Amino acid sequence: MSRLPPSGPASSLGDHTGRAGDPSWYTRRFELAIYVLAGVSYVGLGVFHKWLLNWVIGPVWLVAWIWLAPLVVDRLRRRDSANGGDAP
Repeated sequence: MSRLPPSGPASSLGDHTGRAGDPSWYTRRFELAIYVLAGVSYVGLGVFHKWLLNWVIGPVWLVAWIWLAPLVVDRLRRRDSANGGDAP
């Protein structure tokens, strides 16, 4: 049986998620921001494109955001650290 990280009033949004394999920059605040951005972008696009609002595309949209956004951020962070961390 695995132990889950403490949740509730003792943990803050800036804390690490506590899951094995999560990078140190992946905090609860970042995770919450991804979910909010996924929901807002889905509803925003759904207002203009009604075919997006169905029971198949909605979950796929959410999963794509939750999987792909951290991958993109991680790649950008690795590229930045490989270049010495200097901004152009």
